[in-house]
Amino acid sequence: MSSSFKCYDSDKLRFLLLNARSVNSVNKFISFKRFLTNSKIKFDFIIVNETWFGSNDLEKFNLYNLKGYSFYHASRKGKTGGGVAIYVLNDHPQISINSFVGVFEKVSVKIKINNEWIKIISYYRPPNSSNLSEFMTDLEVELDDDSETKKIICGDMNINIKSDSNDARNYKLLLDSSNAIILNDNVTRPKSNAILDHVITQTPHDDFCIDTVEVPELSDHNAIMCALEVGKRKNEKKIIMKKFVNHHRLTKFLKIDLN
Repeated sequence: MSSSFKCYDSDKLRFLLLNARSVNSVNKFISFKRFLTNSKIKFDFIIVNETWFGSNDLEKFNLYNLKGYSFYHASRKGKTGGGVAIYVLNDHPQISINSFVGVFEKVSVKIKINNEWIKIISYYRPPNSSNLSEFMTDLEVELDDDSETKKIICGDMNINIKSDSNDARNYKLLLDSSNAIILNDNVTRPKSNAILDHVITQTPHDDFCIDTVEVPELSDHNAIMCALEVGKRKNEKKIIMKKFVNHHRLTKFLKIDLN
């Protein structure tokens, strides 16, 4: 593994996002742990998409623990595929909020870093257009909820932000309307030259670094490594401006102009 990722500052929040295309076999999970060891980075949290943990794996979850981390997951029932897991370093106070398994999977956890609570939300959305509306609705709720709490939203959204598709435009419009930005702009799935895995925040970060790392022994997706400065702007007031479009009035005035 080679990477230009050099953000080892202990004051930063350091995390990893990876669509692993399954870690539900012992050999694959060993390779995953070897990758973490070789990175030589003590991540505050680690997000794995497409764990492929199924209901039959419940008794085996102890095999998939990482030493020094707590484990939260949303896994499909009755079938394999998909799934999200978040590993949180035990050094940090943490609260499991919820998990959701439906047309997509989601896990939410709060962790305390530098005396500040941060909400971590991870999604895995399968590449199916029929689930897009429900996913976008849920994402909008998360973005608008609890404006006093900083959030980091990560996952394989299966929306290629390099493209100019309607899905990509609507997705970017939703993020923009909630003052949210995608921090990563490098290709995350080289095979399709697409940016499908995203790290989203609503807080401006002057001091952060982010990198993508090829992990061919694990997945056809690149891993994303990120470090953010947190807990140093306690007195800063954050105002979220949300943009609304009244489509009914817009259509009405458009008809008047056409007439």
